[in-house]
Amino acid sequence: MTVGITLTVPRDASPGDHVGALVAVDTRVQPADGSHLGVQRGVGARIYLRVEGPQQPGLAVEDVRFTARSPQIPWTGTRDSTVAYTLHNTGNVKLAPEVSLRVGGMVVGGPGERRLANVPAELLPGQKVRLTETWAGAPFAGWGQVTVMASADAVRGSGTDGFLEVPWLFAVCLPLLAASWWLLRRRNDARAARTAGRG
Repeated sequence: MTVGITLTVPRDASPGDHVGALVAVDTRVQPADGSHLGVQRGVGARIYLRVEGPQQPGLAVEDVRFTARSPQIPWTGTRDSTVAYTLHNTGNVKLAPEVSLRVGGMVVGGPGERRLANVPAELLPGQKVRLTETWAGAPFAGWGQVTVMASADAVRGSGTDGFLEVPWLFAVCLPLLAASWWLLRRRNDARAARTAGRG
């Protein structure tokens, strides 16, 4: 059976994309086998509607948080860092965003850029989505910033978070190396002074 519907758009509806749903419900309640509960059946379909007027796509990346989880001894164990961010459709049309991540600064290990996979295929006008993705093999030492970049329909947005990650082995070795260099330099200076005194 085919049932016709009429959809009326209010005169003050804002331009851009709007989403709704059409639900058809069988008002009859059928008894379920072996139960005192009744079953009421229905079907639904999503409705997309675009109101004429200026189309203003907009996309923002908000509240970026990078959490580095690296082994205390470099090159041992796993490095499953995480990046979390909020994707926000600030415009009036639906978007299909693509998101990537870039690392800048002085870092050790890991790729400097990657594509993020855990991204919704559709972002409705005004919608905010909080996303978290695990990053296996992320840089395990250094300092700098992580930039999350999103793009869709010729609009772009980005957000950053700074980080400082120094494994304890590096933190111990750096002062020792600095002290060794200083002692070696003092020894060479004293030797040079003795040689000059003999001359």
